[in-house]
Amino acid sequence: FEALLESPPARLKEVYRFWDPYEAELVSRVGRRWLPEDDEELDPAATRLAEFVIKVGLAHYPASVFMIITYSNLLISVQGNYQSGASQLQQAKKLSPGLSDRFAIFVREQEHKQRAQT
Repeated sequence: FEALLESPPARLKEVYRFWDPYEAELVSRVGRRWLPEDDEELDPAATRLAEFVIKVGLAHYPASVFMIITYSNLLISVQGNYQSGASQLQQAKKLSPGLSDRFAIFVREQEHKQRAQT
């Protein structure tokens, strides 16, 4: 994946075929690395790679509520991009999520509201 990150193909679907959205999420987490000098800050290169893996997963499963929530979590928690993450959550809500996905969306929205109040 790292080599493909430097020069990605025209279509993300050509990178790798994940079995399901859960495999894409797992691969994105396995590549997580922290900086050696600061164990609380993620390695920027690993973060870019995780985002690339998730985007490949989204290319294969664009209607997967789980993949959209995963991407939203990356945007909010890792990149600090709250507006884009909230936008992804709204998109996930439109896809008729199941009970566990609705709960994940609810929790993330509550965290966002708490953060906005403080």
